[in-house]
Amino acid sequence: MLELPWGVRVADLEDFDFDEAELEELENVTVDAASAVATADELEAEVVVLKSLVELADRVRNSGVDAKWTRLRDLLRSEHFDGVSGADDDRRKLIVFSEHRDTLDYVAGRIAAELGRPEAVVTIHGGIRRQDRRTTQDRFRVDPTVSVLVATDAAGEGVNLQVANMMVNYDLPWNPNRIEQRFGRIHRIGQRRPCHLWNLVAHQTREGQVFERLFAKIEQQRKVYGDQVYDVLGDAQINVSLRELLIEAIRADTDPAHAAWMDKVIDGDIGEQLREVLEERALVAGLADPSANDEVRRRMEESRARRLQPWFVHDFFTEALRLYGGRIAGREHGRYEITRVPAAVRSGADPALGPVHDRYARVTFDKNHVLPDAEAVAHSSGAAGDRAELISPGSALLSAVAYKVLADWGESLQSGTVLVDPTDPSTEPRLLVYLDHVVTDGRIVNGARQVVSRRFQYVEVDEHGSVRDPGAEPYLAYAPPTGEQESLFADLLETPWAGLAAEAVARDWTIEHLAGPHLESVAAVVRDRVARVSEAVRQRLESEIRYWDRRANEIKAQEIAGGKPRLNSGRARARADELETRMARRRAELDTEADLHSSPPTVVAAAVIVPQGLVGALSGSPPDAEAVADKMETDRRAVAAVLAAERELGRIPQEQAHNNPGFDVMSVDLATGDHYFIEVQGHLPRTEEIHVSARQVRRAQNDPERWRLAVVSVPDDPAAEPRVTYLVTPFAGVTMHPAQTSVPLKVATLLADASPPC
Repeated sequence: MLELPWGVRVADLEDFDFDEAELEELENVTVDAASAVATADELEAEVVVLKSLVELADRVRNSGVDAKWTRLRDLLRSEHFDGVSGADDDRRKLIVFSEHRDTLDYVAGRIAAELGRPEAVVTIHGGIRRQDRRTTQDRFRVDPTVSVLVATDAAGEGVNLQVANMMVNYDLPWNPNRIEQRFGRIHRIGQRRPCHLWNLVAHQTREGQVFERLFAKIEQQRKVYGDQVYDVLGDAQINVSLRELLIEAIRADTDPAHAAWMDKVIDGDIGEQLREVLEERALVAGLADPSANDEVRRRMEESRARRLQPWFVHDFFTEALRLYGGRIAGREHGRYEITRVPAAVRSGADPALGPVHDRYARVTFDKNHVLPDAEAVAHSSGAAGDRAELISPGSALLSAVAYKVLADWGESLQSGTVLVDPTDPSTEPRLLVYLDHVVTDGRIVNGARQVVSRRFQYVEVDEHGSVRDPGAEPYLAYAPPTGEQESLFADLLETPWAGLAAEAVARDWTIEHLAGPHLESVAAVVRDRVARVSEAVRQRLESEIRYWDRRANEIKAQEIAGGKPRLNSGRARARADELETRMARRRAELDTEADLHSSPPTVVAAAVIVPQGLVGALSGSPPDAEAVADKMETDRRAVAAVLAAERELGRIPQEQAHNNPGFDVMSVDLATGDHYFIEVQGHLPRTEEIHVSARQVRRAQNDPERWRLAVVSVPDDPAAEPRVTYLVTPFAGVTMHPAQTSVPLKVATLLADASPPC
């Protein structure tokens, strides 16, 4: 067994904190330089042995027979893998894992020759830079011309490679947990296709016999404990036992006593360790704090309320991509293929978000279509059945498109504009100020603090300096002026009150009323996460520290007794000290993540909002004050009727502020904790049509299961009770243009489809 200068054997390298690239380089250097000889006679004997091994290796290579490659080649030619067909939509994707770089190069070359398409094979190993690994991983996921990824464990570090459903371990690692970690790249929640894993083991070798017996034991334990058995295979003590077992298996001769000893170790020592660790972890299962559920639910509701609707992202992205010469076409329902992403867009990619490729087999704008539906899976084995790339805020492709648009047209935001509020009967204009507020933590990225949350805030200021919060995305309710109206508004952008002074008022108000709650909401999430991670780090590292302390004492006792253990006590003690240092470093990193800072909000854009009442006044058609009063009274009676109906259902309703985006009443079911969001539309007997604003439609589509449209028939007689009816998912399938401010609905049609409150 090869030994490094400081007394550590190559088999023990996994115990140290090397990354995959460092480990690969260190193994190569050690193999090239190491020798166990101490005298000239021993050196001569070693040379003789090495020559015989070289001759044996040459005979194996020249024979042209490679049992592992033969099995892999058979797989490539089988019905499991259609990568040789040549049609993009018929290809499946395969991952081949190897332990060593030389083996990786050998296998990748043979696969490329077998397929006849070198471009169909990509590789990842420790010698590739991390950013280049990410690029290759993304290319494997989204490029339909790439069929096979050949990799070392550098490709298995927390990466979702669900686009593949087949995996081959050409070499088996000595740590079985790494086998499960590799398989977890494809076999995880969301995978729709059956996953297949082939482990290539020379079963007649000593190593093969150990693995065969070990896998049988793991399967036996899995029948008792379920898939949890895979979660504990990486435990330090279990892996030490496995490593010692494999080393002894290779060293031992054909003595039958060794086979019996191997069975005893696997069935007794390792099997017992698996059972103990599983039962210990079971003691703390299910101890989550139930009181945290309401807070989690509230945060989820806030997230839904702020989420950009998929159709909105779709319209922006497709229009912008085509503007710059890109090509996107619809495929299955809700899914698209991008056959060209122009260089002008790719050049704006943010490296921190990942690469942007020149083509994508499947993309979608709705998370519900990331995975294909059952029909697509049943009728296609290629791209139609693959996971689609989700184009949403924060994705690399959408960010690159937005960067290009802002680079070319961003200056228009500084010019300002005029918008019309068609629902406001007042006659006083106001300034809508759009601000960007950022929360950072103490981590430094490219010389600046790491952004952990960015929120766009909106504030409206009138000419008297009064400020109000118009809610999220108020622009969705505002319309661009018509050509005739533009001439009426010519002087509004030049009014002194709508200048820098109003922007300063908006900024100060945002700092006081909006930035603080934003910081607090982020801090609550970060504090909870940091506390959980910190405790997990403490438990894991303290467990390992105790183990290595114990090992150091045991080894020291063996050394004093004259023994020659494979790992010296000094290195075991150093390992414990190293883990202490790592724990301190990790805690410092977590403290840095918890060091949150609220940056001053910055003004991004502004627009003068002209209420419909002022439009009428300027055009000589002032609003009918009596009609406005009737509308307000109708709305009041309708909301009161809905509040009463919700109470009858046993829920706790609460009327929302006038500027609340998307609903008038929030109602909580105390039995289930579910929140319901109700938009109230009251109408008089003579009303034929109502209009639901774009903000309300978007809110309904964000949370269709619990959003309700309450259509309330309000009689003319003030003493008569209004009739309340509900519609659930009234806007399913409705698509709006980004500039559309409302959706008209016929009252008669609504009443025909409505049902009692539910």
